Amino acid sequence: MNNSENKNKTDIFYKIAIMTDPIKSPLAIGTPIIPLNYIINIQKAGTIIIMYILMLYYKNFSKGAWLYLSLHGTYGIIWILKDMIFPDKSFQVKVSIIGCSCVSIVLLLYWVIGFLMMNGYGDQNPSPRKMFSCFFIFTIGLFLMVCTDLQKFITLKYKKGLITEYFFEKNRNANYFGEVLVYLSFAMATNRLICYLILISIWLGIFVNRIYLKECSLRKKDGYEKYKQQSYIFLFKFFDNDFYNFLVYFAIFCFIILCLII
Repeated sequence: MNNSENKNKTDIFYKIAIMTDPIKSPLAIGTPIIPLNYIINIQKAGTIIIMYILMLYYKNFSKGAWLYLSLHGTYGIIWILKDMIFPDKSFQVKVSIIGCSCVSIVLLLYWVIGFLMMNGYGDQNPSPRKMFSCFFIFTIGLFLMVCTDLQKFITLKYKKGLITEYFFEKNRNANYFGEVLVYLSFAMATNRLICYLILISIWLGIFVNRIYLKECSLRKKDGYEKYKQQSYIFLFKFFDNDFYNFLVYFAIFCFIILCLII
């Protein structure tokens, strides 16, 4: 057992991440019987159908409702195509009934955002500026998520170890960064505080854990320390100087806020 493995065994954050992971957690007792990607794909494929049914039920055909349907519905279809062409092996593992229930609850929380839009609570008449912002962030996020997953799939098919080129050169979790942008566009479209709170709770409870577990795995691989110096764990390290990177992300943050409030 190497030093990284020993460190993981005694790391309290590692233990918490394992405990709250629906796949690896000892709390998810029971026989693994359901492939995780089946559960995820049902939700992804059903999104465009469920959201349109809600539009019909509430007779809501506003500009905001169509905006949300186009964003979340498109994402669901792209996800299914991605899983069919270059699936993520981490989602092909089987989970128990308890694990399935935990994953389903998280996925249903994403639908709450769409429900709030379709029942009239969300922003029904978004400005052209807001629509541009939503599509801009959504497109960048979807591009990053799909391309990084494709790169990871092809690279690991022929070579094991660290992936330190192209999309992963400056960001060790570019796929998660892209997915965060995608879901952020949904919350921006609805533009209600509860939507942002739902996403923040999922990101802190699921994304942070999975990123941390991945980081623990990367530590065991040759070249990790050098890779760590050239990249950030979640954001892109455009410059060697951290302050310059801070200015870039601060400007992007201000741009998003202005688009939401003006």
